[in-house]
Amino acid sequence: MPGRPFIPIEMDDFYTHSCFTFKVGPNNVFCTLEHFEGFKIKLLNSASSGKYKIPLSKKTLKHKAKFVILSFLKEIQSKNILLTDSLCIKLTAPVRLKKVVLKLLIPYLKNKNFVVEVLPKKVFNGCRSRKKIRKKRKGLRLFK
Repeated sequence: MPGRPFIPIEMDDFYTHSCFTFKVGPNNVFCTLEHFEGFKIKLLNSASSGKYKIPLSKKTLKHKAKFVILSFLKEIQSKNILLTDSLCIKLTAPVRLKKVVLKLLIPYLKNKNFVVEVLPKKVFNGCRSRKKIRKKRKGLRLFK
């Protein structure tokens, strides 16, 4: 059978599960940890860059987002929050940061069943319409 080997997981395993949510915005990072048991939802921990007093901007987002996520994961370990064997990870981040965030999470997820839900991140343009290109600039750029 071609491709990566995988282990089929029964849906009964996900009746009680924990869910990490990471949302990387244009100038902030939000992290939450929730525990689902049937239809009951319990918020175990939540954090943002302001909680850890890490100043973020568009320029420093690439480097400092790692510090926010690592400090969130270390806080969970220090509080001894028990995670279930089944995990769900919701990730909303720019294309270049998705891989970085997943690499940070892998050491914390050993011996766990987890599902990664990657949500698309569209470019933020300030809620204004797309910039129109003038007719003169539409031509091929081969001759310039």
